[in-house]
Amino acid sequence: MMNVRKQAGLVLLVATVALSTAGCSSVLKQMTSGGASGSAESASGGETSSDGESASDGESASEGEAAEASNVPDPEPNPELPNKMLSCIPDLKPQDVQYGKVAKYKFTQGMKTDDRTGFLEREPVEMTNGCYLGAMEPEQCVALTVDTAKYKELGNSNKWEVQCVYADDPSAGMIKNPNMYPYSMDRMKPYYFMLMCNHDQGEGYECAEGSNSMRGGKWRDKLEAEGKTQLGFCVNRKLYQETDYEDKDFPKGRYLYCQYFNSTSGKALFGWQQRLETSNL
Repeated sequence: MMNVRKQAGLVLLVATVALSTAGCSSVLKQMTSGGASGSAESASGGETSSDGESASDGESASEGEAAEASNVPDPEPNPELPNKMLSCIPDLKPQDVQYGKVAKYKFTQGMKTDDRTGFLEREPVEMTNGCYLGAMEPEQCVALTVDTAKYKELGNSNKWEVQCVYADDPSAGMIKNPNMYPYSMDRMKPYYFMLMCNHDQGEGYECAEGSNSMRGGKWRDKLEAEGKTQLGFCVNRKLYQETDYEDKDFPKGRYLYCQYFNSTSGKALFGWQQRLETSNL
């Protein structure tokens, strides 16, 4: 009888220990599983940048800025400025005025095909207000000629200056950074206007054989015989900005109003407006 009781007590003790062990394992498993889940949640939900902003918050901010920028109206040229600010030189009017772009074209010599750079996609420009060229877009170029003798009468390059203001805020005064606009009118190379023969641009383009220098010389000789001087410029796609100008203020850019001013006459040879891009377009 005593042996039976001892055996029963031993069985009960083993069962109790087994249950206790199983309970601890279950609790430990729950704790481990919960801790891992908590760590994963911390990694995804609690990840922060160095400034304390979460990654999701940063994405939301970027999306918000993009959405806000999309609601900003596109910039437009100021139609009043040519009437208010442009005073044309009366005895010197631009001639042969054309819009176009400086780009590559192809030409053939027998079985050989090569490319060169020229002033292409030319379109005549009808000036308004006497000498206003209109509004220009990035990468657009304009070329024109003037009477050489009359041009020289008004002084050397020190007497000529490109002046620009913000079209939406002209009262702020002239922009001081010349890198924001075409500050020189002699950047169009002569050979741009004298293409290689057998080119792919169709009719309406004068051509000659030889190097860029040789063709450029022929173009200068042609203009000299006609008593003309070539002027022109292109609107850069990326322009530097003044230190107090920020992209977020004008996310779609803004227009500049500019003129090629002569200090001898106190008037301009021509004026135009151009769109200034911001770096996030």
